[in-house]
Amino acid sequence: MKAYIITIGDEILLGNTLNTNAAYIGNQLFEINIPVIKTSVVGDDNAAILSELKSASETADLILITGGLGPTHDDVTRKSIVDFFHTELIESKEVLEDIKTLFEKRERQVTDVNVDQAKVPKIAEVIRNQFGTAPGLWIENEQKVYVVMPGVPYEMEGMIEFTVIPKLKEKIDGTQKILMNKILMTTGIPESTLYERLGNIDELLQGAKLAFLPNLFGVKLRLSVEGEDEKELQNKLLEVEQRIRSKTGRFIYGVGEDQLEVVVGKLLLER
Repeated sequence: MKAYIITIGDEILLGNTLNTNAAYIGNQLFEINIPVIKTSVVGDDNAAILSELKSASETADLILITGGLGPTHDDVTRKSIVDFFHTELIESKEVLEDIKTLFEKRERQVTDVNVDQAKVPKIAEVIRNQFGTAPGLWIENEQKVYVVMPGVPYEMEGMIEFTVIPKLKEKIDGTQKILMNKILMTTGIPESTLYERLGNIDELLQGAKLAFLPNLFGVKLRLSVEGEDEKELQNKLLEVEQRIRSKTGRFIYGVGEDQLEVVVGKLLLER
């Protein structure tokens, strides 16, 4: 299963809002070994959304969409979903009840605009929203899964944690290959020099993958292996790591998310 993330919103295109949703979703999918092959951002425009949905459906098995499910005129994602699947809206009693319950807790009156949010595409399974009024949608069509969620981060994160990830785990159980990663932290050596030191990459990796991720303090080396046997993958990661360490030596100061200042501090205390 390969994933494609679409983030919808003019505010993101204009740079007014950071696209933290895509990063969060990508990380959650990584944890269950579902690779993201592409992320994209489109504005609140029906034609643009339909075009992106078409592109996503041609390249991925899992399409996740966030944004544009609010109650205002510029929230057009639900209409785009209806148009894309040639379906219609129907009122969901459970969503309407959720909205009424939420407004009662906030001591507010439910308006017609809010009631309209209880209408969902007929082909969709509702993803309950514990923190807001816009429901999420789970749609299975032509052996692909489409997940549509609000753009509000904490609402989306709740759906991902409590509904989407559990459902995806059930769906891929026993069919998804294991993906394992390890990050080696380097400092004091430029990316180009580091690359040269490693020599023949194909010989070094022997089927594994290696990504160079430069940052302010150095270069992260992300090793990735994929297969069906966890122990074999662990051994392969270790073998590749040892070959890299033999070529880079002292420039590797840690693994994972080790912080340079913390490592240096520990070394100073030891001395």
